[in-house]
Amino acid sequence: MTHTGQIAWKQISVMTKMAVGARQACLTETGCRFKVLRSMRYVEVTYVAGLDLYTVDFFRVKRGTQERISLGNHEGVYADMLSDIVYSLCHQENN
Repeated sequence: MTHTGQIAWKQISVMTKMAVGARQACLTETGCRFKVLRSMRYVEVTYVAGLDLYTVDFFRVKRGTQERISLGNHEGVYADMLSDIVYSLCHQENN
Protein backbone atom coordinates (compact mmCIF):
# COMPACT_ATOMS: atom_id res chain seq x y z
CA MET A 1 0.00 0.00 0.00
CA THR A 2 1.32 3.44 -0.92
CA HIS A 3 1.75 6.01 1.83
CA THR A 4 -0.42 9.15 1.53
CA GLY A 5 2.69 11.33 1.89
CA GLN A 6 4.36 9.65 -1.08
CA ILE A 7 1.33 10.29 -3.24
CA ALA A 8 1.23 13.98 -2.24
CA TRP A 9 4.99 14.34 -2.92
CA LYS A 10 4.67 12.72 -6.37
CA GLN A 11 1.75 15.02 -7.32
CA ILE A 12 4.16 18.00 -7.30
CA SER A 13 6.17 18.13 -10.53
CA VAL A 14 9.95 17.77 -10.49
CA MET A 15 10.29 21.13 -12.27
CA THR A 16 8.33 22.85 -9.49
CA LYS A 17 10.43 21.16 -6.81
CA MET A 18 13.58 22.37 -8.55
CA ALA A 19 12.23 25.90 -9.13
CA VAL A 20 11.37 26.43 -5.45
CA GLY A 21 14.44 24.59 -4.18
CA ALA A 22 12.52 21.87 -2.35
CA ARG A 23 14.69 19.93 0.07
CA GLN A 24 14.49 17.95 3.30
CA ALA A 25 11.19 16.34 2.34
CA CYS A 26 9.35 14.70 5.22
CA LEU A 27 6.45 12.34 4.60
CA THR A 28 3.62 12.52 7.13
CA GLU A 29 0.51 10.39 7.67
CA THR A 30 -1.67 12.88 5.77
CA GLY A 31 0.76 14.43 3.29
CA CYS A 32 4.26 15.85 3.07
CA ARG A 33 6.32 18.79 4.28
CA PHE A 34 9.49 20.25 2.78
CA LYS A 35 11.82 23.19 3.16
CA VAL A 36 12.17 25.65 0.29
CA LEU A 37 15.25 27.50 -0.90
CA ARG A 38 14.61 30.49 1.30
CA SER A 39 15.88 29.95 4.83
CA MET A 40 13.35 28.86 7.46
CA ARG A 41 10.40 28.62 5.04
CA TYR A 42 8.37 25.46 4.57
CA VAL A 43 5.52 24.05 2.50
CA GLU A 44 3.12 21.51 3.97
CA VAL A 45 0.73 19.59 1.71
CA THR A 46 -2.09 17.81 3.52
CA TYR A 47 -4.47 15.36 1.87
CA VAL A 48 -8.17 15.69 2.79
CA ALA A 49 -9.39 12.10 2.37
CA GLY A 50 -13.16 12.54 2.25
CA LEU A 51 -13.06 15.23 -0.40
CA ASP A 52 -10.03 13.97 -2.37
CA LEU A 53 -8.48 17.46 -2.16
CA TYR A 54 -5.31 18.97 -0.75
CA THR A 55 -4.55 21.86 1.60
CA VAL A 56 -1.28 23.72 0.98
CA ASP A 57 0.31 25.80 3.77
CA PHE A 58 3.34 28.05 3.34
CA PHE A 59 4.97 29.11 6.60
CA ARG A 60 8.17 30.05 8.33
CA VAL A 61 9.49 29.03 11.72
CA LYS A 62 10.43 31.77 14.15
CA ARG A 63 13.91 31.30 15.52
CA GLY A 64 14.22 30.55 19.19
CA THR A 65 10.54 29.87 19.86
CA GLN A 66 9.91 27.49 16.91
CA GLU A 67 6.58 29.31 16.43
CA ARG A 68 4.91 28.62 13.09
CA ILE A 69 4.03 31.86 11.23
CA SER A 70 1.70 31.48 8.25
CA LEU A 71 2.74 33.14 4.98
CA GLY A 72 -0.05 31.72 2.82
CA ASN A 73 -2.68 29.02 2.64
CA HIS A 74 -4.82 27.37 -0.03
CA GLU A 75 -7.61 24.91 0.71
CA GLY A 76 -9.57 22.74 -1.70
CA VAL A 77 -6.70 22.20 -4.14
CA TYR A 78 -7.03 19.46 -6.75
CA ALA A 79 -4.01 17.25 -7.51
CA ASP A 80 -3.43 18.82 -10.94
CA MET A 81 -3.24 22.29 -9.33
CA LEU A 82 -0.63 21.41 -6.67
CA SER A 83 2.46 22.38 -8.66
CA ASP A 84 1.07 25.79 -9.64
CA ILE A 85 -0.09 26.58 -6.10
CA VAL A 86 3.24 25.56 -4.52
CA TYR A 87 5.16 27.66 -7.06
CA SER A 88 2.95 30.73 -6.59
CA LEU A 89 3.10 30.54 -2.77
CA CYS A 90 6.89 30.24 -2.78
CA HIS A 91 7.33 33.18 -5.18
CA GLN A 92 5.06 35.75 -3.54
CA GLU A 93 6.53 39.25 -3.46
CA ASN A 94 6.01 39.88 0.26
CA ASN A 95 7.87 36.81 1.57
